Amino acid sequence: MLLQDHTEMHVFEINPADGKDVEGTNSGCSVQGSTVDSSQLEPSVGKAETQPQLLEENARSGDSFHLELSADETETLAQPTEENIRTNLGNMFCSILMKLCSMANKTSESANPGNLLVETDLVNFDTTSLIALVSGISNCGTEKLLATPESDMRQRFKGNYDFVIGQIMSEIQNPIHMEFGRILCGKNGLICESVLMEFKELVSMCGGPNEKLRSDRLINCLKVVLDTPSERMMDLPTTRKLALKNKVVFGTGDHWHAPTLTTNMAFVRAVSQTGMSLSTFEHRPRALPGD
Repeated sequence: MLLQDHTEMHVFEINPADGKDVEGTNSGCSVQGSTVDSSQLEPSVGKAETQPQLLEENARSGDSFHLELSADETETLAQPTEENIRTNLGNMFCSILMKLCSMANKTSESANPGNLLVETDLVNFDTTSLIALVSGISNCGTEKLLATPESDMRQRFKGNYDFVIGQIMSEIQNPIHMEFGRILCGKNGLICESVLMEFKELVSMCGGPNEKLRSDRLINCLKVVLDTPSERMMDLPTTRKLALKNKVVFGTGDHWHAPTLTTNMAFVRAVSQTGMSLSTFEHRPRALPGD
């Protein structure tokens, strides 16, 4: 992770080869990962640390996502309505949030997995998946970006230009929210504290107003837990390919028996090479173009 002088470039770089996932500039953040089969709808299921026992469903309040504005947002959107909130967030994005099972009493306190649903009810999000969900590219921003002169695009995204154009074309051919909608339907979203902190920092530095609005709404729909990686994950040696950061993120999903939604298949392959398998959903990467 490289964080340079904020007065000039605002570089926040995470190299996948080092077990990290995101690269960005002040004008756009890119989430990097391997090429993905977008038709993949079922998790890649590995052996869990322990077979989950039959657990009682935890009482939850508020199973739907309510579109509401904060006090700060009312200053920028006069007399907000559900219609203009949806316009800023994106209809597909709102649909996904309403498909996610909202989990009440969101705290960062560690809890036993018995307090959450098990089996297929949980999905663990890493930073790459959160970025992809809120990205302007994923939320009807492709036409606006393609209408921008190439010279302006190259100046804006610099070395990430080809990467961003590739994502735009991918989005036009196969909208990523269609894939996310099928994967996340009826699921409860889970993130660990380290992912939450990284995601907030990236969106703060690189996200535009609509991306920041989406991120706030998305976080409110997810259950935040302490970094609680499984013992079997932490027993793996920490190396360049098996970075501690990723062991914590994927290991927390493993602890909660939740497949991790990610572009970081380099880490998944590195884990597989040790003889250990993980339950994961793979998705295509998206950048934060500053929408």
